[in-house]
Amino acid sequence: MFGVTVSTSTAIQGYRLQIERITRVANSLKCFTNLQKVDQVAVLKENADLLVSLHGAIFFDEKKKGMDQLLSSMGIDDMGIIKQMFKPLIQTYAMNHIDYKTFNSIQDPANKVTEERNIFLQGKVADVIMDNITTILVTYIILFSSDFCFLEDRKSVERNQHFYLRILERFIYSGSGPSGHYRACSRMAHTLQAVTCVREMADIKKSRAINYNATAQCCSTTTTR
Repeated sequence: MFGVTVSTSTAIQGYRLQIERITRVANSLKCFTNLQKVDQVAVLKENADLLVSLHGAIFFDEKKKGMDQLLSSMGIDDMGIIKQMFKPLIQTYAMNHIDYKTFNSIQDPANKVTEERNIFLQGKVADVIMDNITTILVTYIILFSSDFCFLEDRKSVERNQHFYLRILERFIYSGSGPSGHYRACSRMAHTLQAVTCVREMADIKKSRAINYNATAQCCSTTTTR
């Protein structure tokens, strides 16, 4: 963001913070806490990383400036805190776009074709999910995905996902007007396709090798402290 490389420990802390936030959001939903405990654990275990990929695509959108990225992460109400925290850096460095490649110091990049595919997928997700309401609804739709989950009460999980799918559909169609049916259908399809893109991005992330030099350095620093 300021021309300073993100350390591995910072990247790991950032990932943990995202998982903690996702868990807090899930636990704030009555329809989530009403699920059996074993099913709550199952959907979080399977889908939390997908949600990290979703919000990562939105955060690392190449069209956003560094400050816009911070605001999308922390919120407009935190503008004063952001300026106070980064005041020394802002005075010394220009606030640049935060790119995924620089931030992800935990993993070694995959081959060029795969990394270009990942950038393409991130762009497709960011281009479709452009407002807060869509972001929230797609977050809940992914959270309640039953795919690849071993569940005690699958119907309850799928019922929750269907509920948020219907809200998303109504939200998209309500903003299209009487003559915008085709446009609304297209947007709905592209929004659901973004979920597929998120899954592919998560698979790419799992396929990358760990940057052992960086993680060893991180562990050494932690031990020293």
